[in-house]
Amino acid sequence: MPIVPNVMQIFGPDLVFGRMEDLDAYGSMALVSFLYALNEVFAASAFESHSPIGDIAVVVSIVSGIARPFRAKVADLSSRPMALTLSVLVYAVGYIVVASSTTIEAVGGGEVIYGVGNTGIDIMTSIILADITSLQ
Repeated sequence: MPIVPNVMQIFGPDLVFGRMEDLDAYGSMALVSFLYALNEVFAASAFESHSPIGDIAVVVSIVSGIARPFRAKVADLSSRPMALTLSVLVYAVGYIVVASSTTIEAVGGGEVIYGVGNTGIDIMTSIILADITSLQ
């Protein structure tokens, strides 16, 4: 399997940054993980429509699972920070759609977008931490 040139760029920070910058990266990843783990929001009760909750959860799970390999490939083709930024952007857009929705269908669409961003943050955090963690 050929090595993608952009994958080799991850070794650059090891040559430039020291222990303190690595701790900053770990701290940033921990903060992002903590903040998005706090969010467990459903607006179904505001619309008095609880029956679509299961449907929304199934669709979010399927779309999020399908998005994982694509997100990893984006990270390989562009860069890890770019893929993480894209994930945070998709996450924020999904959050905005859910927050501004006036129907349960809009909540479902926003949850799907949010789920893709959430999965992207999860996988990119794992990939970046694996890349900056020494094997020694």
